[in-house]
Amino acid sequence: MLIRKALEARHATIVDRVFDGRPQLDITFPGGMRWRMSAEREYGYTRPDFFFEPLTGNHRPVAVFLDGKSAHISASAFRVHSDIEKRTRLTNELDPVLPWNLTWKDLDGFGNPIPEEPAWVHPKAEARASKDSTLSQTSRKLMKGSPVDLLLAYLAEPAEPDWSDYAHAMALHMFSHAPGSENGQPMGTLMGQIQLRCTMANRTLRARELKLLTEGAHDLPEDVWNTFLTLANLMWLAPDDGLVVSTNKTATPPHTVTEEAEVGVDKHAAVAAGWEDAFEEFAGETEVEDALRTLVSAGVTPAEVLGEELESVATVLMWPEQKIVLLFEADEQIDSVLINKGWTALHVDSLTADNIPTILLDA
Repeated sequence: MLIRKALEARHATIVDRVFDGRPQLDITFPGGMRWRMSAEREYGYTRPDFFFEPLTGNHRPVAVFLDGKSAHISASAFRVHSDIEKRTRLTNELDPVLPWNLTWKDLDGFGNPIPEEPAWVHPKAEARASKDSTLSQTSRKLMKGSPVDLLLAYLAEPAEPDWSDYAHAMALHMFSHAPGSENGQPMGTLMGQIQLRCTMANRTLRARELKLLTEGAHDLPEDVWNTFLTLANLMWLAPDDGLVVSTNKTATPPHTVTEEAEVGVDKHAAVAAGWEDAFEEFAGETEVEDALRTLVSAGVTPAEVLGEELESVATVLMWPEQKIVLLFEADEQIDSVLINKGWTALHVDSLTADNIPTILLDA
């Protein structure tokens, strides 16, 4: 596991343990900070991939989400709006949680020298920060580096006072790219789709709201998505009033009846008993919703498992007893692995009433 190797490289002591049949790691950093790491933590509305619970000090737990492009910003699984909504909700829990975004690109690049400054860094802001910033040179370098490095640094020293200023230091960079204003407040825009609304305090920009503007997979490049998730981490580090949101560029157009109504897809099938959770989980993901309606219209028994991984692959639905799984999209290598293990793989982008296994109709 990459995270384990990275912890060991930082001379953290790791003790393996098992609680209630689930593996956990007790982690102690050289400075004495201790955490308990486990795979997943159920919140009802979201399930982080990794969860760090502090064993010393009164610090926020850390919920780590590992996102892949195909399961979060593809045409068949566009989940960025619901991802951000759920992760922001964690920050408002009775016991607030620090969400942390990582992508496969972050993991692939971890440990390798960053070839150039991140897209959000602006030369003029960097020059000014070197003279006026309240952050140390080490902190300024860290905030521009790998999200994995930043996570590990936070875990080692969560009481470091600089953390709360990272978002505000980033504000100067954002405003330098494309300065503007909204309702009289300073706003910076990056890559045409990432906006940061600020306020002024003692002649210093204070980050208040980070926003991603996107209508769907067709207009959200992967580098914009990666940059937004990185900046969201900086916003969440500051435990004051910063907000992180994502929104459509334009209001959702009124629903119109499509040709699907003429080929037997019931647009009202979402209310079918037993399917409510599935429609709620994938609300707004058009291709997944259409696939769900196809299953409902065909009389398929509701799936037993929703949105969990199978062989480290993100799934939409699973019927474990019948060993049938619905995936977001076809992939020959993944399909081959699942078939060899006795699974039948269906795919959102090719699902029709004709290719639904009859065993699901008789279940």
